Formats: sequence, C-alpha cells, structure tokens
Amino acid sequence: MGTTEKNVKRLRFVHFLLLLILLTPVQLSATTADGLVLGGEIRVGLTSKFSNLGSITISNTTIEIGFEGTWGFSSEARLTSSTGFVASADSSYYFSVGSFPTHADAERHAATLRQQGYRAVPCLTGINRWTVYIGGYQNEAAAQGDRIALGGMHAPINNRRIALMSNNVNIVIFDSPAQFPQFVAPTGYQRVTLGDSSYRGKIELIRLGGQNLTAVNIIGVEEYLYSVVPSEMPPAWPAEALKAQAVACRTYAATRRGIHNDSGFDICDAAHCQVYHGANVETYATTAAVRATQHVLIWHDGAPIQAVYFASSGGFTDHSENVWISAEPYLRSVLDINEREPRVWNRIITLNDLDTALNARHANIGRATNMHVSRMQNNRVQELIITGIYGTLTLTKEEIRTFFTPIGGILYSRNFTISGGSHAPAALTAPVHVTGATSTSPPQLIGTLHVRDADGNVRPLAASGEVITVRSAQGFATYSVNVHGQAPEGSFVLNGLGNGHGVGMSQAGARGMAENGFTFEQILRHYYAGVEIRRWR
Repeated sequence: MGTTEKNVKRLRFVHFLLLLILLTPVQLSATTADGLVLGGEIRVGLTSKFSNLGSITISNTTIEIGFEGTWGFSSEARLTSSTGFVASADSSYYFSVGSFPTHADAERHAATLRQQGYRAVPCLTGINRWTVYIGGYQNEAAAQGDRIALGGMHAPINNRRIALMSNNVNIVIFDSPAQFPQFVAPTGYQRVTLGDSSYRGKIELIRLGGQNLTAVNIIGVEEYLYSVVPSEMPPAWPAEALKAQAVACRTYAATRRGIHNDSGFDICDAAHCQVYHGANVETYATTAAVRATQHVLIWHDGAPIQAVYFASSGGFTDHSENVWISAEPYLRSVLDINEREPRVWNRIITLNDLDTALNARHANIGRATNMHVSRMQNNRVQELIITGIYGTLTLTKEEIRTFFTPIGGILYSRNFTISGGSHAPAALTAPVHVTGATSTSPPQLIGTLHVRDADGNVRPLAASGEVITVRSAQGFATYSVNVHGQAPEGSFVLNGLGNGHGVGMSQAGARGMAENGFTFEQILRHYYAGVEIRRWR
C-alpha cells in the first residue's frame, strides 16, 4: 500500500471520528446539572408515609424482586400471593446451607428441608446468588447441632437483613452486604403499591444505621414530574401555568438532587424538596404539561437555576437574600399584578402568646410588652422586634414566620402589618376585596395608607368601607376597602396577604398570567430575572 493511499485512509478515519463526535448527543456534566442525569432516574425517599417502619405492606399480588445491576434492575424471581406481601426488618438468627444460581433451585432445596421439619427459606445475597437460610433459633448456640448436622454456615445478625412474608410466613430473605432489595411490577403499565399508594418505577427498601425500613422510589425524572406537578399545583389551572410549574419543578429537582445522599436517596417526597404523592394523583392535564415541556430547564450563566416557587405573593415577590443567604441575580423582587385570589389572612396575638413563643425560643428578655415592625421591603417585614421588660429580640428573614409556630403555627407570609398593641394606632393596610366587576389587575397595597391602581397610579387609601374605582385592561372595576377587625386591648392583629416564603415564582401569579394570555416562557421570565428557557439537549 502506498504512502498516499495510507494518508487518505487515515484522513477518512479522522473524518469519521469527527462526524461521530458531532452526531453524539451532548450530555449534561455533573457540575452543569448538579449530578442529575435528565431522562435518567432519580431516587425519591418516601419519607412522608414510609420512613423508619418495622414493616411495609406491598399490596401487589404479583411482584418482581431483585437488585440493581450494572445495566439496571436485575430480576431474581417473580412471586405471587393472593394476599400481597409484607416486608419487615429481620433480626432473627439463621445459618445458611448451600449455594444456588436461581430462586427456583433455592426454593426446591428449602422445600426438602421443610419436609424434614426445618424452618427453611430461600435467601438472596447478591445478583444470581442464592442460599437457604434456616432460622427460628434464639441464638447461635441453640442452632449449633442443626448447623453441624446440615453442614451449614453461621449467618450473623446484621442491620441490613429484610424478610418478605406472605400469609405471615417468610418466603424470601434479603441479606446482601452491598445492596438493598428492589421491587418492580411485572408489567410496565402496572405500579408497585405500598399500602394504598401506587408508584411508577421501582421501590427499594433500605435500612440505614440499623434502623427499620424506609421506602425509596427509583423513577425516571419525567415520570417523577407526572406526580409532582399535580401535587404542587391544582390540575384545573390553565395549561400555561401547569407548564411553568413543570419546568420549575424539573429545574428545581436538577439543583436539589443529592440533598439527602446521607439518607440513601436523592430527594424526599415532602415540601422540604417537592411534594410527591405517587401515581395516584396523576392527571391528564398535568401529565400533558410535563410532556409538552420535556427536558426544558431554566438556565442562568450556563447552569440550571434554583427554581424556587411558592403559593401566593400578595403583590410583590422578594429578593432571595431577604429569605436565605445568597443574593441570586435571577431571584429578584418583582411586582405581581396578575395574581389571582391571593391568600388573605389575619392572626390575633396576645402578650401571653408572645411569652409562650419567647419561652419556646429560650429568649431571656422577660415578659413581653410590645411588638413592632422595624423594617419593611417589597411589602414584606424584614425585621420584627419583640420587646420585653429586660430587653428585645430582633427577628429577621424566615424566623419572623417560624417564631409564631408554638402559638398557632408558622405565619403564612411576611407580607403583613400590625395593628393594636401600645406602639401605634391601627394601620389601614388590610387587603382590598373585589365587590364589583372582575379586573385583570386588582389594586396592590404598596404602603401604609396607599394603593397602586391598574394604571400604576398611587393614591391614598381612606377608611374601611371606602369604595374606589380603578381602570384595568378590561375597563373600569369597582372595589371596596375592608380593614380587618381591631385588636383587643393588650393584643395585636396581624393583617396579611400571601402564602409562602415569597421568592421566585408565585403560583397564584402564574395562574393569573396564564389566564391573561401569557405563555409559560413569559411567566418564567417574569419571575426569574435574566434567565434562558431551553431544553438541555
């Protein structure tokens, strides 16, 4: 072969490699998506209902059992029971007999031993690794004679062993030093049902630190969202709001994944991460929203953002540093003029209530004498001061809400004013209620005695019962002012709007924007400043 011909073939090979590289789909790096392989699986700890339990009921009458292998789930057996199954943490003493490649082989040997009077059950110790456990002994000494007679091996008690029962009889024991058992429905359209809650994907039962059982749902990211979106937003809301919620949930999962690594899963199913109720709550509308936005994320500076969201703002969202620590450039306060039906709330707080809350916090300032707001921004209380006979306690950020937990629960929001007490006259900053035609832009309270109308004009607010007319996108609308009741002697009334921490996307605002014709991309760009909305591949 000549030199020229060799060079031509070499160049062709190089061109082939370059073409192969160009045609290979780009994957997110671990740093780009914080470890989340989108389109892959995520481990959801079912901590709301199935955490640290002595036993967990699997209601399926047929189930596949196995371990996670190199290429995914490795099915080791299909089990059937007319009454379902019960998994439990097992602390019994056993010894093992034999080594078998399949459940059927182990079960045949166990059946022979049961006919001889031994309590024998197949035990799965690894992928394609079975033995037979013989148990029911109080300790190793009690089993010594039988173990020697059968040539068995000592199987010490450990904090990883799990027994699977049917009709109160052990039918399989899982005892792997490296893996916990997984359970899968035998066909793709079926779900694994724990109690009365059904889940797509796989269920893994884990025991961490010698504890009882905790269930983990291993599920595809998109299928995970099929449940999260209806768990977090009413499915009857407009499609564009549901799409915005789907993209926010997907992006939040990308940055949240791994927060619970020490517990054996990526994220939990509670509000601490995102609410996830499993397949029972899935709806056509919310699943359609997830599919319509498949793989779409919210990006800033080349990485997915922390797409936090909350229920209702009451007029303004807040800066991230006013709630947490860092000042994220995409989590800035915005005017929320499209919000529909913001939560309106009020709480009466007595001095005795304040004493109870102070004691719960171990604040040594003596008996409470007063409470007042010392700083506000974006319609939200940024600093609240409790005065006692020996000193003061200054509350900031979210501790303003959580301080009141012992005396009626956490405050719905920091968007409130205080009337009553000994420090000042009643403030007229209560919510404005619609009494006439529906407006697309109800007036927003922006100060102690002022409102902003639909045209952005600021005007003073008079007394309760005053009727005001503002112009909206649909014409003129009439509103009346309703100031919530006066504070009883020696107490305070907190008049508030909104629900949640106030940072990121207001769900009620997203609903209003969708009803006013905005797309999900426009909704997301309104609440998250300077971001890109695009697919990850």
